[in-house]
Amino acid sequence: FSLLFCVFTWRWQQAFEGRERIKPFKNGPSVIQHMPDLFVALVGQTARQTVFETTYMVACMLLLMPWLKYHINCNPWIYDLGYRLCQQISTEMADLKGAENVADKARYIISCTREDRSTAERIDTRSFVPHYPFPPPDRRWALGVQAGGGSYPGKFTLIVHTTHAIQEVRGCTEQFVLSNSVELPIYRVMLWYNNPFHFLTGWVEASVSNGKPSQLNKAMGGEHPMWLVTGRTRQVAGRDSWTGSGKINAFFDDWLPVFVHE
Repeated sequence: FSLLFCVFTWRWQQAFEGRERIKPFKNGPSVIQHMPDLFVALVGQTARQTVFETTYMVACMLLLMPWLKYHINCNPWIYDLGYRLCQQISTEMADLKGAENVADKARYIISCTREDRSTAERIDTRSFVPHYPFPPPDRRWALGVQAGGGSYPGKFTLIVHTTHAIQEVRGCTEQFVLSNSVELPIYRVMLWYNNPFHFLTGWVEASVSNGKPSQLNKAMGGEHPMWLVTGRTRQVAGRDSWTGSGKINAFFDDWLPVFVHE
């Protein structure tokens, strides 16, 4: 139907321009070829959300995410696609006394497969629970999962490719960052176009911020910039939309303070 819409509206130029926007995100590592990563990530998610809840969320992911990604959120045949920056910066975390401690606390919550029971139960009440397990020794990235949805039937999980700034492989700890207000990088989360199990396409960073140049009162807070390929339409870009870059931008404005409190 998308291709027919393009044919009858004769929007070939816009369609090929949109495909050029997608091109940098087309050749990510295969999810299928890294199934051990996914197994480890789902074990960690099960420790947070239990076996039956995780099974339900994975089923919803398999059914819904390819359609949301390729037909609704990143469809060059019907939308004019462009890049959108969505940035969120939390309040400071001065009580943790330094960027290293902020990063270590974030890694404990997000990357450790098992936490103490009380922490795991609190995390399970959140409407967004990322879990990015540490990579194997021979690479700096691994598959991770993101549990989303506050209540049934709208619960689901997502698969992402996460590079860990702390991981060292053959002496390399390079972490290329796009944000110019990073004090200490923690994760880079790639939302590859050829990964059908996440409804967005783009480049995401999670770092400790220095607040510069304009929000110095938020030094040592968390920052979460996202550079997303998205349609220029209210259906996916509006803050009151039900999916897409607008929805996710509004969501993280609410979620990031919750994570900082945790």
